[in-house]
Amino acid sequence: MADTGNKWKKVMLIIIAVLVVLMILVFIFVGFKGLKDFFTWLVIGILILAILFGLMYVFYIIFIKKEFKDIPASFRKKLVMTTKVMKQELLGDLWLSGDTKHNRINLGGYRYMRIMLPKQVRKVMTDKEGNPQVDEFNQPKIEEFTHEVPIDCFIIMKKGVMAKMFEDPKVILTKPQDHNYSSIFNDVTLNGFNLVPLDNQFYTLDHRNLDTDLTKGITTNYMKEVVYEIFSDLDRLVKQAIDLDASHQKDKERQLEFDVPRIGGGGNN
Repeated sequence: MADTGNKWKKVMLIIIAVLVVLMILVFIFVGFKGLKDFFTWLVIGILILAILFGLMYVFYIIFIKKEFKDIPASFRKKLVMTTKVMKQELLGDLWLSGDTKHNRINLGGYRYMRIMLPKQVRKVMTDKEGNPQVDEFNQPKIEEFTHEVPIDCFIIMKKGVMAKMFEDPKVILTKPQDHNYSSIFNDVTLNGFNLVPLDNQFYTLDHRNLDTDLTKGITTNYMKEVVYEIFSDLDRLVKQAIDLDASHQKDKERQLEFDVPRIGGGGNN
């Protein structure tokens, strides 16, 4: 999904560059009047293309497009939208600390939020004296449970209209001990040499890319989203099947029928 967005950005930049070159050439060889005519025809052409592409897009949405949901991209979008709802101002900058041989790196303005990710824990069960318990096969009894792990999210929001149009926010996931965050009014330094991709949507610090709290927590959250989508699709399919069942539809219509109550007498004795 991210690669497709980058391709469209490149296409838009190429189109803008071609239009700028054409405008310069028209102005040089024809003059201001020719440039005015060029703008007129350009606006007309854009309107015609917009109408055609709009009709084609509607046709594609109705008859061709297949539903596909990118679970990681959906989760990242929810985090970004949540920080926008909180309306945090971009007052400080986010930095990478680097090391003794490399300078700090300014990653830009940021928004901050903390989330809790699930962590699956396996533990050998013990008795009151602390001895491991065994089952009927003389194997240790294993207790499995889930507890929450705090994860801090730093969303890098580029400033400027062009940056917001052509760049997606970058989401960095870290542990609370990996930074010196105290307030959105201050600069924050992440204790790391560089960023590494956690998957196709999230980044983390170089020493956290194999951290099981992050990798397993994100994976468990994705699985929860997948299960939700499966049940949503099943619910939609069941409702469609009921609507297609003519006899069941007639039964539902009969249930909606009722006799109008009569006021007063008039019945047969």
